[in-house]
Amino acid sequence: MEAMRSFRNASFFFLLTVPLWGQLRDSANQRLIKFGAAVDPTKFSEAAYASALAREFNQVEAENVMKFGPIHPTKDTYSFTASDQVIQFAQLNKMAVRGHTLVWHSQNPSWLTDGGFSLPQLMQIMQDHITTVMQKYAGKVYAWDVINEPFNDDGTYRQSVWTGSGANASVGYIETALKTARAADPNALLFINDFNVETTGTKADALYRVAQDFRGRGVPLDGVGLQAHLTVSFNNYAGLDANIKRFTDLGLQVHITELDVR
Repeated sequence: MEAMRSFRNASFFFLLTVPLWGQLRDSANQRLIKFGAAVDPTKFSEAAYASALAREFNQVEAENVMKFGPIHPTKDTYSFTASDQVIQFAQLNKMAVRGHTLVWHSQNPSWLTDGGFSLPQLMQIMQDHITTVMQKYAGKVYAWDVINEPFNDDGTYRQSVWTGSGANASVGYIETALKTARAADPNALLFINDFNVETTGTKADALYRVAQDFRGRGVPLDGVGLQAHLTVSFNNYAGLDANIKRFTDLGLQVHITELDVR
């Protein structure tokens, strides 16, 4: 929590005043900030990529290889080779690993989306997937985006394979996923991650209501991820700060998860 507050208060000053070559990781460590990058393990063999990554960052997060499709390509098989490479790189270079992502509407394998499974069957598949992946990396991945992008921009729930459709549609998968994740690795931090929730507004309000409800009922949730796909015209720092504060006031961590500026 203290590290996240430090990030909120010092982030823009930090980005403007620290030399941008060879100093970022040291400066992040001094401020107790996890400063990470999304990584593609096929690039680890490129010396410039690997050396810059290890030198400038103290955290890595798989860009794609830990998503459902790549890591669980058929119903009865898992493919951990690429994700293992991410873990091994991080361990070799004393970096933290953040997991992305366990349950999402996108990048799911065709066996799942076209399998004709009932909602109860889908919930069992989801629980088995979460348990298998999280237990595989227990103690190696400190935080997971358990749920990724569950909301539409108007604050309603996004329909996906996990909700079902028609009269049987349900958003209970979110709570089920978080409870399953806690049981699979009690020490990992569990997050809901989404975009366009950086400042107060309709979509962020929906995320806040769910977080508030879960915290009140004891549903395991440790934080929210703000993807922060910003543009150069972004200037609503007061809204960003107020939004972060209301989540931290619930006792949640806030991670800036996919920061880019277009």
